[in-house]
Amino acid sequence: MCTVTFIPFQHSDYVLTQNRDVSTRRPKAEPPDYHDYRGRSLFYPIDVKGGGTWNAVSSSHQAFILNGADYDYYPNFEAPKSRGSLCLDLLVNGKDFMENHEFADYDDFTLVYFPRDRASDMDEWRWNGEKLLHRTRPIDEPYMWISRGMYTRDDFNQKRHAFHRFLKDTGKVDFSEFSENIWSFHHRKSVADLEGFLISRAHHHLGTVSVVQVMQEEGVLTSRYEDRTDFYERPT
Repeated sequence: MCTVTFIPFQHSDYVLTQNRDVSTRRPKAEPPDYHDYRGRSLFYPIDVKGGGTWNAVSSSHQAFILNGADYDYYPNFEAPKSRGSLCLDLLVNGKDFMENHEFADYDDFTLVYFPRDRASDMDEWRWNGEKLLHRTRPIDEPYMWISRGMYTRDDFNQKRHAFHRFLKDTGKVDFSEFSENIWSFHHRKSVADLEGFLISRAHHHLGTVSVVQVMQEEGVLTSRYEDRTDFYERPT
């Protein structure tokens, strides 16, 4: 749930790519597919342990979630409720869900929600354990999110600089070429001689266990998914 980039194109086209960085000892997730959730057909990968997801799409919207809200965040492993259901509940209930739900039992998160037709801006909520903070982000501008707590502010600034440099260097290319380029960008193992977007912290049993990319071109949704759990030593 740790690095996300969103790139808008003309009309309603966009590319969203997300690296998931969690414990390498966590059970392998199920790849994205269509599932019935509370009477709605949603497209998402499944976190087998928690039963939820980190990135989901409905017929009209997309939502994704990252761990943490502030840079001094430390995981609450005893949180009673899993954050993995939040994307799904938001897609089913709309923004009213965020206004009416109680989040005290959840660990800190950053949750983003936007319409696939890009007719309005993105909504971003950050729950820091005490307050739910809301803001909007322009849906016609590229943006990067990185999990708070797993990375410092300096890490974020270095990676954001690399992202802006990537956008400048890539220039104007067609949709499919750009999708491939940003996919490769998410596979960089180093940035400015520091840890990149594919992480492997063996001493913490932490790594990038998957990469998912959702692309919408002329209203048609496609995706690609890479499971990377075989790169890590698994518990026996």
